[in-house]
Amino acid sequence: LIVNVGGMFSGKTTALLQQGERHLLAKKKVVYVKPQLDNRYSEERIVTHKGQGVDAINMPTHGLPWTLIAYDVILIDEVQFFDKKVVEDIEDFLVQGKTIIVSGLDMDFEGNGFEVTMQLMAKADKIIKHAYWLDILKGIQNINEEYIDYEFSSEKY
Repeated sequence: LIVNVGGMFSGKTTALLQQGERHLLAKKKVVYVKPQLDNRYSEERIVTHKGQGVDAINMPTHGLPWTLIAYDVILIDEVQFFDKKVVEDIEDFLVQGKTIIVSGLDMDFEGNGFEVTMQLMAKADKIIKHAYWLDILKGIQNINEEYIDYEFSSEKY
């Protein structure tokens, strides 16, 4: 389980699309999923703020259908909009050997964590924390300094 988290405009969806593309290049069966609540740019596509996009299955937020078992890799955008059932569903797919990659907000505007995202982070093999680009610019002291997103990994035992 890989979890991409961060604030709005931090590149989470862009990372999700790139991660999916790597699996497509490896000839894996890949499916993208988005919650019905997310219809900002498209109802049938996951679209970044820069306009990059991929076709996606638009799903109700009360869990994932077992038909996704047909895919090797399941990528879920805006995971914070799903209810807690999605955590159980993801665990079931992981037990079946599926690769799951999710992206979502870790906190709301008041700094309170989203329950689903927090639960998935606790279960993740890898967490990638994306920073809001304006915060990055504020923190750079030297114009030549590069910013790298934080990554946390754990090995499965």
